[in-house]
Amino acid sequence: MIKDFLISFRDNFKEKTRNPFLGTYVIVWIVLNWELIYTLFNFDDNYKLENKVAFIKAYYKE
Repeated sequence: MIKDFLISFRDNFKEKTRNPFLGTYVIVWIVLNWELIYTLFNFDDNYKLENKVAFIKAYYKE
């Protein structure tokens, strides 16, 4: 039963991700929010989690 559910979920996920609209939407979102994506992967080592969350919240409030 669980195996059937996982297979169904996987097939549904594959079907949804092959949609050209979703791919275009994700690419446009990444292009428009490239600064956020860049900073998520390139924070300095001395930044704590609270500082990272504060930066992300400030980014979206602008």
